[in-house]
Amino acid sequence: MAKKVSVLVVDDSLICRQLICEALSQDPDLQVVGTCADGKEAVARVKELRPNVVTMDVDMPVMDGLTAVEHIMAECPTPILVLTADPRSQAPELTCRALELGALGLRVKPSIDDGLEAWNLAKELKLLSSVRVIRHLRGPKRVS
Repeated sequence: MAKKVSVLVVDDSLICRQLICEALSQDPDLQVVGTCADGKEAVARVKELRPNVVTMDVDMPVMDGLTAVEHIMAECPTPILVLTADPRSQAPELTCRALELGALGLRVKPSIDDGLEAWNLAKELKLLSSVRVIRHLRGPKRVS
C-alpha cells in the first residue's frame, strides 16, 4: 500500500479548518497531520511535521499566509495550496503574488453553506504533493 499524503491545514477560522479536515478525511490516501491558526505557527509546524503538502489561508492574525509561504519556501520548501475567501475579488493579484513566493496554486474558498463536497481538495492536494519544489530565497538579490 502506498504511503498516505500528509497534509497540514492552516486557517484562522476553526470552521474552515474543520470543513477542510473533514473533507480530506473522506480520502483514504490523505492524512491531516496537523492544523494551525496562523502563519507563524504554520512555519514552525512545517519544520516539525514535514508534511507532503500545505493548505494555507491568506488573511490570518500574527503572520498572514503569504508571509508564511515566503518563510516556508525559504526555510523548508513544501508544496503549498493557498486558499482565500477573496472578499474583494483580489484572486488574480493574490495568485500572482502567491506563485511568486513559491506556492503552487491558489483557490477561492467555497461558501461554508456549499457542503462538504465543495471543500474537498483531495485530488488537487495529491497532485501538488508530487511536485518537487525548490528553495526560494527571500528578498531580491542584488547582482554586483
